[in-house]
Amino acid sequence: MTYEESNLKLIAIFHYVLAAFIAMFSTIPMLYLGMGILISLAPAVFESSGPSARDVPPVILGLLFGAIGLAGTLLVLVFAALLFFAGRNLQKARHMDFCTVVAAVSCLFMPLGTILGVLTLLELNKKEVRELFDPPAPGGPVPPVASSPRVVD
Repeated sequence: MTYEESNLKLIAIFHYVLAAFIAMFSTIPMLYLGMGILISLAPAVFESSGPSARDVPPVILGLLFGAIGLAGTLLVLVFAALLFFAGRNLQKARHMDFCTVVAAVSCLFMPLGTILGVLTLLELNKKEVRELFDPPAPGGPVPPVASSPRVVD
């Protein structure tokens, strides 16, 4: 294993760790989802206890909170999955463009994502690492083509 391959493997492990860490943070937007559900159910709860209609929050507010929570949770989980797949591709030295884009986007998640994104971008810009990702040259051996035998008259 070359030095560049070992660096890619280490960076891939860090991508897996950051993906798990970010997936844990998907529980934070779930608080908004739970709050939205509670606010949406509030009219039914308040009607049985008897306060006036002015004290009941509107259902649309609950739906808004729930939508924000659901969108935030899905966004965080999708990014965690992208980080995981980028780590896998780094480990196998495939899809350099995808890995570069995910590394650039991970810079938005300070401080750990920024550190990992910058280190990944620096590693991916090395000539030796780019050669690991490049496909074989088109001038290589050509597999034989199966052809049907010709009948000559």
